[in-house]
Amino acid sequence: MRHFFRVVRAEAYKQMRAYWGKPANATTEALYPALQFATAYYMFKPFLQEGIRVPWQAGNSGQSLALFLLTGFFGFTLFQRLLWAAMGMTQMERFGGTLEIQYMTPASRFALLIGAAAGGLVRTVYLYATFLLGALVWLGEWHPAHPGMILVAFAAVVVPGLAWGTLLNGQMLFARDFSAYVSILQPPLNFFGGVRFPVHLLPGWMQVVSAAIPLTWSLHVFRLVLLDGATLPQVGRELGLALLVSAACFALACLNVHRCERLARERGTMVLY
Repeated sequence: MRHFFRVVRAEAYKQMRAYWGKPANATTEALYPALQFATAYYMFKPFLQEGIRVPWQAGNSGQSLALFLLTGFFGFTLFQRLLWAAMGMTQMERFGGTLEIQYMTPASRFALLIGAAAGGLVRTVYLYATFLLGALVWLGEWHPAHPGMILVAFAAVVVPGLAWGTLLNGQMLFARDFSAYVSILQPPLNFFGGVRFPVHLLPGWMQVVSAAIPLTWSLHVFRLVLLDGATLPQVGRELGLALLVSAACFALACLNVHRCERLARERGTMVLY
């Protein structure tokens, strides 16, 4: 187990070094969420000034609508960047000829996938934390029950995000066209994840699809905690479902590892597509 986590930590560090390079790059990247935050805010500001209400938030203020949309937008941004990070990792390793080297080492293949996802997650959570700080200063309309619930909200984002990234890194091993793969996944993630509207407005069968997406539960818990002031017992069911979906993603990623090893032995190559 100790060796497993050493592999995860080493791979995560490698991914961060590969993308950030120097500390200055990390500082520059922090401007991204600030710009997106301002863009989204001013996009919806005319509706707030008019006092327009929407059916699912008829009793709330327009400011709450802005927070609903902003949390959805940046939740999607986090999962989207994990998707791109998985694509970039596999592409870099494959084109650099280091993918085969990694899988010939004694290191756990599953740990490599988790480490690659963790590297992308650290970068995206860094951006997400920057956004939250800006939102707290700008809007000041968050309503957590107590400071400890902020950690619960972050856990609801980090754990499903890590599971999602691990699954993507495993699936990318079998992809030929990375850009097409990523482009196909982004619209369903946006639509079924509840980024811009509550998923309970969807037809029943669509809600089943939404329930299988980790982002759906991350946003649900995140909004309940920070917008509605929910306590831990009140979000216990949602957290349990988020963990269940995350466990399913990890299990599928593990199956991909075994499939990868089997095909590599049969074909004598890591070119698996």
